[in-house]
Amino acid sequence: MTETGLYIHIPFCKSKCFYCDFLSFTCSESLQSEYCYALSKELKIISEKYPDIKIDTVFVGGGTPSVLSYENAEKIFNSVYRYFKTEIKEFTVECNPCSFDKEKALFYKHNGVDRISLGIQSFDDNILKTIGRAHDGLTAKKALYVAKEYFSNINGDLIIGTMKGSEKEEIESLKELISFDIQHISTYQLILERGTALYNKTEKKQFIPCSDDESAETYEKVTDILKTSHPRYEVSNFAKPGFECKHNLKYWNFDDYIGAGLSAHSFIQGYRKENTCDIKRYIDDIKNKKTPYVRSRKISKKEGIKEYVMTAFRTVRGIDMERFNSIFNENFIKYFSTALRKMKNYLDISDNYISIKPEYFNVQNSVIVEFI
Repeated sequence: MTETGLYIHIPFCKSKCFYCDFLSFTCSESLQSEYCYALSKELKIISEKYPDIKIDTVFVGGGTPSVLSYENAEKIFNSVYRYFKTEIKEFTVECNPCSFDKEKALFYKHNGVDRISLGIQSFDDNILKTIGRAHDGLTAKKALYVAKEYFSNINGDLIIGTMKGSEKEEIESLKELISFDIQHISTYQLILERGTALYNKTEKKQFIPCSDDESAETYEKVTDILKTSHPRYEVSNFAKPGFECKHNLKYWNFDDYIGAGLSAHSFIQGYRKENTCDIKRYIDDIKNKKTPYVRSRKISKKEGIKEYVMTAFRTVRGIDMERFNSIFNENFIKYFSTALRKMKNYLDISDNYISIKPEYFNVQNSVIVEFI
């Protein structure tokens, strides 16, 4: 049995955040039900296609999974347990503070969820309003209190570098989040993606974003503040020891994972697969008992090496050279001899791991490019 992660995409939201470039949208109750029915059937199709896998991590993301009705959410949870062999070590659901309460917490816990990821983003009402979040700071705090009452593994997301002059409020939000003594914190620098509402406001001079230098400076302060309570283990992720996200580590460690739902991606048995992002096509494909792939191809050895290096160098631990040698039947030191000589001052080697030195972590792309 191959231990495999399962990602389930819920594309629905109460409203679209101004910065969001993910596949998410509002929908009718009937479309939500139709989608969840199709998703349940896709899970069955996947389990029949890969009978030799065992699901050990589940991550329900989006979108906003917590907007699902109890009936539709239960349909999905039941399908996981019904169709797959499971030995789940971590079961995460992403939640928006305004759609998470005591009743929902109890419901999730009853269905085997043991990790909650809350999209806090900020506690500052002005920042939340500016970036189009559906909640305010008080609602975020209430959601955290509820999560702490029922779960012992909680993540909180924060956005850094939101707008010009926002550093003080962002650092205060970070300190506020730390005071809740949760196990995991994810911090992301705001990126203005073309086509988003915030990008368009910037073009019209209705929004003044942080400069890249200001955002990077704030992020450096964030990592410095977190190093004591939540050591960094990946570019954007910080956790108390033992609470690193097991599911996300699969992405960075070149492990197998299955994606189900609209636009979901999979890496399974050497194949990269991508589901359609057209909800009508997705539902129709499932009705016709077809896998809703728009792409499915076996990656080459060269592509695999490139991907493994790119993702593993995102982590503080870095590349497991022994595992690299085993997967690709190559000697890491010989294969990358030129890059290693060129980048030796930027790298640490210990216990068979090679990693980027902490002081160069924020410019890691300059190091990675020499290897790929």
